[in-house]
Amino acid sequence: MHAKLEESLIYPAIRKEIDDEKVMDEALEEHHVAHVLLNELKRMKGSDERYEAKFKVLGESIKHHVKEEEGTMFPKAERIELDWERLAEKATTRKETLMARQNGGGRGRTARVKRRTHSGGRKSHARPSRKAA
Repeated sequence: MHAKLEESLIYPAIRKEIDDEKVMDEALEEHHVAHVLLNELKRMKGSDERYEAKFKVLGESIKHHVKEEEGTMFPKAERIELDWERLAEKATTRKETLMARQNGGGRGRTARVKRRTHSGGRKSHARPSRKAA
């Protein structure tokens, strides 16, 4: 879900504003590699010959990806003019929709959660943080 939100909302918003196609393309490719490895691991058993090696490579890849985001992409993103609050609202709505689908729910659950969030709930911001990547 994290990758879907970044790929569909966060990265496109940042890409429009920063002049660094290389950084953005690499981030998407790192997501692609993570998706491939996760899908392979899902089809394997923990006792399979290369399971541990594949799991370790996935972890190292994700650590590298976070380091790149925190060291390069997010510092650039923090300097751009972007409506972070609006982006956070879009991300929250999309996340609720994805979670409802994943849990077998329909639009009714998403609408209830959205109403509750907007009726006095705390607002979150999508502004990149060095602590959360």
